[in-house]
Amino acid sequence: NGNIDMQSGTNTITAGNNTTINGDVKGGAGEDTFTSGNNVAINGKIELGDGNNKITLGNNVYINGDIDMGANGVNLTGGSEVYLNGKVAFTDNVDILTLGEKSVIVQDIAMKDGNDELTIGAGSIVNAALNGGDGTDTLTFGKNSVASLASITRNNTEDNINISHDITGFENINVGTKVTFASDLSITGANNIALEKDGVLLLTLDKSIKSGEKLIGHALYNLGGTTSVSSTGGKILLDLDGATGKEIISFGNTNLESSIVPGDNETLDITSKVHTIKAGANPNEVVLVLRWSISEILKYKGLNEVYHGIGSVNDLIGNFNIKSDEQLVTFIEYLNDIYAGNPYSYSSELSRKSAGMFRDIVVDNIFRPEKDKWMIYGGLTHVDGGTKDTYYERDITHMT
Repeated sequence: NGNIDMQSGTNTITAGNNTTINGDVKGGAGEDTFTSGNNVAINGKIELGDGNNKITLGNNVYINGDIDMGANGVNLTGGSEVYLNGKVAFTDNVDILTLGEKSVIVQDIAMKDGNDELTIGAGSIVNAALNGGDGTDTLTFGKNSVASLASITRNNTEDNINISHDITGFENINVGTKVTFASDLSITGANNIALEKDGVLLLTLDKSIKSGEKLIGHALYNLGGTTSVSSTGGKILLDLDGATGKEIISFGNTNLESSIVPGDNETLDITSKVHTIKAGANPNEVVLVLRWSISEILKYKGLNEVYHGIGSVNDLIGNFNIKSDEQLVTFIEYLNDIYAGNPYSYSSELSRKSAGMFRDIVVDNIFRPEKDKWMIYGGLTHVDGGTKDTYYERDITHMT
């Protein structure tokens, strides 16, 4: 309990494992280094002095006060699960902030001058805007090699980072893990967005925002003619709820480089299991279209017919969001329910009874159609099981 004042000169302070500091940590005019172990809580401020300072944090560290980086720039490197609960005041020089997996940022990051670097580990929570300030700044979403290997689990490295607040002033953005950009996210000042190995950028789309027939409600639309998106092993996944039989998605004046290729299992793909994606009429457009052949459904002729019936109505498929194998199984079960409930499918006792009633009422009767007029018998089936007033024919016969 109490403050730690490093004064002038070259100083090193180490807080061991399972330590709680209930006071401020102050640096002096010299080169100061603060190091913490694991499971550490700092309940005061960290104020660095005018020297070239360095902070190294272990895993599971809580900083509950503000951090003043000093004047000459600082290198702050954290392990996994670092909780920045206070504000961070950066310098006009080069600042480097690296946070490991599953860290938490709750206050806006506003870097200043200098070529600053901000790295955020996989599975972290970012409830703040990210501003790189002036200079050529780099924002990286990816694994933090500094984190203790013992703290990195499969779940840590595969967890998603959700970004819903604006990104400003980072000329270079690198995606090396799973990241989701909200549809209303604003990105300004970016020159290069690189999808690195293991990087997956999930791009959510707002279907209500359009320019003509083209969907434009996503974070990569119209970033400027100087902004390029490229892949060195990563990919973009378009995430669109309510996708109909055909959707055109525009990236506006954002440059999609040749390494961004639309298609199944390519560097620009879609989360939907019942849609595929292809290049559009313009270089910065892609087209989502409904798959007419899905191997899991093709196994069953009757189910495939029902699926094609649903797909024949452009907006009807938009009622189904099928993005996982589990959701696809549920959808196939739904198709089966429609098929089994049809009186022309003899897959259940109820269907056989329905067919028998149809025979008694219609087939065994003698019809006398008027000359030169149509008589139609057969049946109509809801394309979706009854939620829409849309049908397709089944066993329809026309006679004159």
